[in-house]
Amino acid sequence: MIESDFSNAMQKEKYQNFLAGWGAGFVETLLLYPQTKVIFRQQLQGITAKEVFEQLRNEGCWMLYRGMLPPLIQRTTTRSVMFGMFDKFHRYFGCSECQIKQTRIACFAFAAFMAGAVEAISCPLERTQVLLQSPEYNQRYQNAIHAFRELAKVGAKELYRGFTVVLLRNGSSNVLFFSLRKPFRDLVINCDQHYISRYISERTPEQLVTFIGDFISGAVLGASISSLFFPLNVVKQRMQST
Repeated sequence: MIESDFSNAMQKEKYQNFLAGWGAGFVETLLLYPQTKVIFRQQLQGITAKEVFEQLRNEGCWMLYRGMLPPLIQRTTTRSVMFGMFDKFHRYFGCSECQIKQTRIACFAFAAFMAGAVEAISCPLERTQVLLQSPEYNQRYQNAIHAFRELAKVGAKELYRGFTVVLLRNGSSNVLFFSLRKPFRDLVINCDQHYISRYISERTPEQLVTFIGDFISGAVLGASISSLFFPLNVVKQRMQST
């Protein structure tokens, strides 16, 4: 009975990171897609946010979420792969068992880069998203499926345009995120315990404290790393927009 419960717990843990990553990607896309569209047009056309808002207003509200299907599929997939495959890779490489600190850090970094490399397989979805977000293609492509079919007719070269940049961005950003996530989370938790009164600290559930640490560290690292690799995104958007 005990062995059966342990086996079920291990099976649940194996897929927990995949499901958590998928959920994070789903919520992220729904909330941030309009903002992503504004940033994309600024990158591509070199115009101000005010001019982009004017474009979107003229196009109508129903066009605001045009092209959301590819990033929805792409982000839920890549976030799931990012967390799930990192967990798989670092377990497979035995990173936690490394006795030497430098070797352990290098192992986790390599596992993170490999997870980013697997993520890059979704490049065709990013390519489709870029075309659907470009105003000059509003009349050319009916929807995501139509755009994907047209690209597929040309071949893999067009579907995977910008793949090298995507691979470099995903791999490098994953290395930074997973290398800094735990130390930064521990720092946040320690700061909370230091500055919050002992009365509150002792009555706050440990799981809630960990959740707050994960949330703050993830948000800060995500924003910082995205800003750091912003130039690569500009290059990718330019490459995939034609």
